[in-house]
Order: sequence, then structure tokens, then C-alpha cells
Amino acid sequence: MHLSIRSATLLGVGFAVALGAGTAHAQSSSIITQRTSTYDITFGVGGLSSANTAYAVTAVLPAGGGNAVGGTLNFKTDWQGLAFNTTGGVTTTYTVPAPGTPSIVGDIDNNGAGGTWSDRYSTPNGSDFTHSWTIISNVGGLNTLSFGGIGGQGFGGGGGGFCDVGCTFTVDITIQGNWSIAGISTGDHQLTNLNSGWVINDNFVYDPTTTTTFFEAVNTDYQGNVNTPGGNADVGFNLYGSPVPEPASLALFTSSLFGLGLLRRRRRG
Repeated sequence: MHLSIRSATLLGVGFAVALGAGTAHAQSSSIITQRTSTYDITFGVGGLSSANTAYAVTAVLPAGGGNAVGGTLNFKTDWQGLAFNTTGGVTTTYTVPAPGTPSIVGDIDNNGAGGTWSDRYSTPNGSDFTHSWTIISNVGGLNTLSFGGIGGQGFGGGGGGFCDVGCTFTVDITIQGNWSIAGISTGDHQLTNLNSGWVINDNFVYDPTTTTTFFEAVNTDYQGNVNTPGGNADVGFNLYGSPVPEPASLALFTSSLFGLGLLRRRRRG
């Protein structure tokens, strides 16, 4: 039986953990000293609406540190390819559930030697932020891909805690294509939210070699799973795509197609 000394939150939409009592030997009070959340957004032939986000969390457990016991992992429900990995002396009881499962419970055991624990999965563009990391909407007449959250409402990119108070928490986001211009026109990006206490190291920087745009924010003194200074990143941003056809234009386009089809049939006759 584990003695619950303290709790934290972690991952996706949240992960409650408690520090185990451990063994008789001296033990660090830390569970997690570093966390990195990565998001890799790519697009298919459907443009913004075909967005796919590969998500991963890597947590560093220090040698002699504590265990994450009885933690509940919550996922975006359209997750695909879920996997767990450990390195060093770290072990875990988490196993991959049935597709669509929103949460599971398990342990991450340090075993004294330290190491890393990670999980990863991907989501296609979805209908809301419960299902996916991204959704499509119409903002100012443009097809718009929104990531993580809108204006900090609800959970944004960066996850829950899974990071001790005072640890280093990093969020890395890579986006296919050039989205380096800040604005609200086609091809622009707009950062809609970032919690205070976070420092931006790379602010939508385009790399022509990899043809990707990179964003990184770091908090070197994480203060817990709350939307206050030093809390979660809660990253949110928009990517603005092609103009959305107005109803009149769409009707004219449709009638033109019908007229062309009718003309072809008459010529064949």
C-alpha cells in the first residue's frame, strides 16, 4: 500500500499522481524534474482540414526519486497509435487500452535508478478539443486551423502537470510549411494564448531546410497545474488558410458547373 504524500496533474487533459512511500533508504522527494511535450503537425492532400498531430510527452525521473502511483491518464478520444516507453531503471504498469478509451490508471516506478517515461499518440483533425488537438473553423472568412484551445479556454497545448514544482517544462511544436508571419491573413499564424511565466525561445521560426515552422516555450520554474503565472503553458494558436466561399459565390460556382454539364450533354446529342 502506498502512502499518499502529495499529488500533481499530468498530460493530455490531466493525470493525477501521488508519491509512494518508497523504501527505507534515503530518497529524493522529486518525482519528475523535467518534462518535454512535443507536437508535430502535418497536412495531407486536404490542406488544413487534413491536419494530423503527433503528440508525445517525455518525463525525467531522477535517481533516488519517488514513484508516480495511481495516476490517471486522460487522452484525446480520437487517439491513434498510443504507446508507452521507459528507459533506465523506470518501469510502468500502463498498457494500451481499446481505441477511443478516454482514460486509464497505472503507475510509473522509479526503482531508484532513475530514467525516463514517455507516451505518444496522434490525432487527426477533429470536431472539438475533446477528440483532437486541432479543429477547423471559419474566422474572418478564412478556413482556420485552431490548435490546443481558443483564447486559453479549456485545456491548451502543454498538458497538465506531470512535473514537480520548480522543474523545467518545455513545449515544442513543429508545423509543416511556412507559418512564420504573424497576422490574420492567408498563410499567417496568430498566437491566441500562452500562460504567463513561460519564455518563448522560438516564435514560429521557419526552417527552409526542413520546410517546417517551429515554436518553443520553456518554464524553468514550473509552479503547478493551474492557469496562473508559472502554471501550464496552455498554448493556443490559429493557422489561417484559404478563403471560405461565400454562399452567393458558392451558388454561382455550383450553377456554373451545372451549366457546363448541360452544355456537354447538348454537344454530345
